[in-house]
Amino acid sequence: MFHQIRQRTLGWMTHSAPDTLYDRQLVWLAFGLMVTGLVMVTSASFPISSRLTDQPFHFMFRHAIFLVLALGTSAVVLQIPIAKWFKYSTYLLAISIFLLIVVLVVGKSVNGASRWIPLGLFNLQPAEVAKLSLFIFMSGYLVRKQDEVRQSFFGGFIKPIMVFTTFASYCWDSLT
Repeated sequence: MFHQIRQRTLGWMTHSAPDTLYDRQLVWLAFGLMVTGLVMVTSASFPISSRLTDQPFHFMFRHAIFLVLALGTSAVVLQIPIAKWFKYSTYLLAISIFLLIVVLVVGKSVNGASRWIPLGLFNLQPAEVAKLSLFIFMSGYLVRKQDEVRQSFFGGFIKPIMVFTTFASYCWDSLT
């Protein structure tokens, strides 16, 4: 009995199921990276957390809360069909541009650069939202216009590269 359970578990972890929307090995690698990151945050912040908050695991708990929020968000995002992401990719890109402008006006300045929008409990970094929406937009564009991209260099390839260059230059400026 134990041998059968062990074989099924090993098979489930090592072989992708053909009818799933995600790759199991990739999920296990992501979980492994999350656990490794949690251990690293705990070991690196233990003395600082003890000194600043009198609670040695303060930063570990905080990091664990953000991991749980990230897992919850990813569970919600997985429920949205790819067609919807592609359909609204232009709107997501427009929202990202708006947030990049907002950060210039009301952004929180850290070391002389305005990179964060304070939202109470946490700060939002619009450059990260812009990167995600850019990838969604680019993948949707390449799916919609794949014939044009393959046939015409200037018409099909340069248009999305101009959008990419605009975002990349802003993100590069925010890092320097």
